[in-house]
Amino acid sequence: VRSHEVRDEGYSWEHGRRLITVFSAPNYCGMMRNQGAILRFQGQKISSPDIVQFSAVEAPKVAPYFDIKNIMRVISAQQQRNQQLEQMEQQQQNSQPIKY
Repeated sequence: VRSHEVRDEGYSWEHGRRLITVFSAPNYCGMMRNQGAILRFQGQKISSPDIVQFSAVEAPKVAPYFDIKNIMRVISAQQQRNQQLEQMEQQQQNSQPIKY
């Protein structure tokens, strides 16, 4: 038994049915349109497992963590802070030292 290689049907027998490849992620990466499969071993039937195939279900719609408005707010805040720091540095450079 091996895994982690996409198979259209979720599994495939190879090398004269001495090797089975199983892939349990249906519609891999949301674009492969493959089925998923798992093996179920019962009792002493190790050479002929039950193969359970399944298809992908539609993923729930989830809003992205950052949208463009939030990204622009962060960028704007950083730009404002940088401008304030530059102004403070210029003021320090232009200020006259105090004479005692």
